[in-house]
Amino acid sequence: MLHDFILDLDDFKEIKKIGESQFQFFYLIREKKTNIYYTARINKSKNTDQVEQYQFLNEVKQYMKVKYPTLIKFYGYNLFSFDRRQLKTVIFEFTPNGSLANVFQQEPEKWTLTVRYIEILGIAL
Repeated sequence: MLHDFILDLDDFKEIKKIGESQFQFFYLIREKKTNIYYTARINKSKNTDQVEQYQFLNEVKQYMKVKYPTLIKFYGYNLFSFDRRQLKTVIFEFTPNGSLANVFQQEPEKWTLTVRYIEILGIAL
C-alpha cells in the first residue's frame, strides 16, 4: 500500500519556488501528462538516517489515511528531490490561495471571533 504512493518525479516539472520554512522548501509543480498543478514539499534535511526514514514513512502513512474534503489532498511521495538529492519530497494538491493560516493572517481586523468560529466550524464539518 505504501509503495502505491511512490511518485516518479520525472513525471513533474518544477515551475517555481513558492515558499520556505526552517525545515522545508515548497514548490509549485505541474504534472507533465495532465497539466495539473501540485505543491511539492521538500525537506531540507538529508534522508540518510534510518530513524528519520522510518518517521517520514509513518508521516506518509498518516497522510494516506486522511480523506476529508476540507483538508489538502495528499498525492504521493519520493525519498529523493527533483534534482536526485536524498531529500524527502511529498506532493499535495495545489491551493492557489495558500493555507488557511495565510487566510487568517491576511486581514485579521476583518476576522471577528464570530467569523473565525464560522470558518473553523465549516472546516470541521
